[in-house]
Amino acid sequence: MRWPGHYSMSMNWISDLGAANSPLHWVMNGSFVVQGVLISVGAILMRRLFPAKASYRVALLLFLVSGVGVLVVGLVPEDRDAQVHRVAALAHLLAGNLAMILMGLAMVAGAARVRFRGAVTLLAGLLGLTALALLSLGEKDVGTFERLAAYPLTLWLTWTGWLMFHV
Repeated sequence: MRWPGHYSMSMNWISDLGAANSPLHWVMNGSFVVQGVLISVGAILMRRLFPAKASYRVALLLFLVSGVGVLVVGLVPEDRDAQVHRVAALAHLLAGNLAMILMGLAMVAGAARVRFRGAVTLLAGLLGLTALALLSLGEKDVGTFERLAAYPLTLWLTWTGWLMFHV
């Protein structure tokens, strides 16, 4: 099976790669499911590593919501049920970026040793949330703005995981 036409990273949704007419849709949807499980389980397991402050608890809850959202994105591709898929994608992007903003604010206000990480976290969340807002306002380059809304979380999670094991 071939991709019908030309896929554009700037003009097509990320989820178009998970639609049945995409040659490797099962890989894309599988990656969404794995990402969702990892984010959700990570949010649950990391709870004990953060201070018992409300800001961190709410941020971890938002990460859990984000993980469940992207899990549903993988289980319910856009061409199976577009409405469920869109709501799940919005939950993932909104909750993930809000979680980074909240966690970043808590870290910036905390101990000096985590302020730089907090600033990076805050900026990543603000970038993602701004891109999501522009996307919801009808920005034409949907692929570009969806990626700007989604990738900061993925990159931040990767960076944070690396820091936890190497610093």
